[in-house]
Amino acid sequence: MTQDTRGGVQPYAALARALVEAGHGVRAVAPADLAWLFERVGVSCLALDGMPTEGSREVALEAQGSKHGGLRKAARAIADRVPEWAVKVRRFSDGSDVLTGGVGGAVIGLPVAAAMGVPWVPAHLQPVGMLNSAYPGVLMAGLPRVAGPAGNILGQLLTEAAIRLPFQGAQRAARAALGTRAGVIPKSPGSVYGISPEVIQAPSNRNPDRVVTGYWFDNTDSDVLPPEVEEFIARGAAEPVVSIGFGSMVAPDPDGLRELLMEAARAAGARVVLIAGAGAVGDQPSPGLSDLLTVPSVPHRALFHRMDANVHHGGAGTTANALAAGVPSVIVPFGADQPFWARRATDLGVAPPPIPITRLTRDRLTEALRLALTDPALRSRSAELGKRIRSEDGTRTAAQWYSSIRM
Repeated sequence: MTQDTRGGVQPYAALARALVEAGHGVRAVAPADLAWLFERVGVSCLALDGMPTEGSREVALEAQGSKHGGLRKAARAIADRVPEWAVKVRRFSDGSDVLTGGVGGAVIGLPVAAAMGVPWVPAHLQPVGMLNSAYPGVLMAGLPRVAGPAGNILGQLLTEAAIRLPFQGAQRAARAALGTRAGVIPKSPGSVYGISPEVIQAPSNRNPDRVVTGYWFDNTDSDVLPPEVEEFIARGAAEPVVSIGFGSMVAPDPDGLRELLMEAARAAGARVVLIAGAGAVGDQPSPGLSDLLTVPSVPHRALFHRMDANVHHGGAGTTANALAAGVPSVIVPFGADQPFWARRATDLGVAPPPIPITRLTRDRLTEALRLALTDPALRSRSAELGKRIRSEDGTRTAAQWYSSIRM
């Protein structure tokens, strides 16, 4: 069960493929525009029509600059569709032994699992539901560090509430459509996390059913760069080259942001592969510019390890690929869980301090880029962490865990 942008859906397609290879029958539910991620690995997918494009943009803009305002906006945006979706998913899921998914998938997945009388297995890309004092809450990374372990626990409790409360009305509507009593809660044999244990460790003294497997990388993505990108990299081999892209994020002034990014990169002496993505940066072509190549999208798996540094928004999936690439990141978080991953990358010593999008300036970005491109310790730690992450096989480990589940 998935309901997210591509970075939050593609890891589940990788997990689905590993489960099929382990001998399980697998079906998936995904937003209509991302169903192909499952279909290309041979998994039948129920494609749910989501929010219209303009609605998605409003949600994204509201999320930026607040910790979880976008969740409330998203909950309101899907409220009218939830009963219809729940009935479709219940019909599609008939015969399944287990339903599984992350925060987005749980909105409908939990009510459907309750109606079917089967277990619900939380499968997360963020460290939620594993209360411990080692990390701040995923949506509360801005709490002062001086709050210490107690502040981390508080932040995690607040995060759990922020994730759960906005969608309670939607879940009640789903239960009503399915004819399920409010008090029926599906059992769960444990939770699984598609995160590297080099980045996040499960608490060792509690919740032994919380398993951190390693990242769920989708190896069906091409590891070959488009010819124009290869040519651009080769053309200036003596100069550092960085990628800049903000995925599914949006910005109120894409052209202004593009200009700022390029001024900072030039001041740092770097050439740029600019990934237009969903439109946070202007996507106008860049013919004739020796230091800029604009592309609509490019597989992170193929690109990131070829760069000298990667500038990105800090989404869970993007950060996973950036850490595995073994080169430093410069993270510009927009909202949601991105400040958490930005802080974690800094704590691991593989990224300069993050620059929130609301505080981004040319000078700050130039300074961060220079550090990422020249600091020997930062570059060495990035290479070593990337090597350890690449040695993991998170999807296979997760598939083995699912195979061991006792109903």
